[in-house]
Amino acid sequence: MLSVTEAQIYLAYKRGITIDNICRSFHTFNSGKYQDETRYAQGNLIICNDDTLKPNSKVVCKAETNMDVIIIPIVGGIEIKNSKANRQLTIAGQATILPVSGGDHYYIKNPLAKEMVNFLQIGIARTRMSMENSKRVSFNLDSQKNELLALSDNCYIGKFEGREEGSFTVRNTGSGVFAFVIEGAFEFENRLIESRDGIVIWNKPVHKKLSIAFEALSNDAIILVVEI
Repeated sequence: MLSVTEAQIYLAYKRGITIDNICRSFHTFNSGKYQDETRYAQGNLIICNDDTLKPNSKVVCKAETNMDVIIIPIVGGIEIKNSKANRQLTIAGQATILPVSGGDHYYIKNPLAKEMVNFLQIGIARTRMSMENSKRVSFNLDSQKNELLALSDNCYIGKFEGREEGSFTVRNTGSGVFAFVIEGAFEFENRLIESRDGIVIWNKPVHKKLSIAFEALSNDAIILVVEI
């Protein structure tokens, strides 16, 4: 039996949004007070938030379940702290992987006095909590173009030149793929996704290991890929 890929696209302009006097947060999936029957989490991927934080401001987040929170600054730098009193200053070109237990709080702060910061929060549920502290990963998208760079064992980022092709094969049979376009546009399994769009792809039947292909349609296009 041949494998057939199926997909669900999450368009940027249809994302949920939460705004207060210090933070604007776009939600690819249901998050906090934003709930929509078409935006349920996919597999173990439970958070994909695109946040902008005002200067010298702090947001406090509560984990609803055991998870790894992957925080990636897009513009500027942020300070991250959890209940274990671990503190990480993370800037563009870095990512912090923060293990949190259900019910725990963690904060994200913009330490800059005059500039806003924009960052992604990716939350991946865990059945067992890691005993590790937070970890910071550095990457250079400009010196390592046209390939996916590992941020964790299931999350990758890459910058691609126009018309460059790429591929990704999941490590585990039955896993799907979530891709989020940070900048530019991609054709992903013959489906167009543009800046801040997301897409989930899975195999039918699920016992086949998923392998997907994509192509950058603009120069310096940046994509995040998560095995789910």
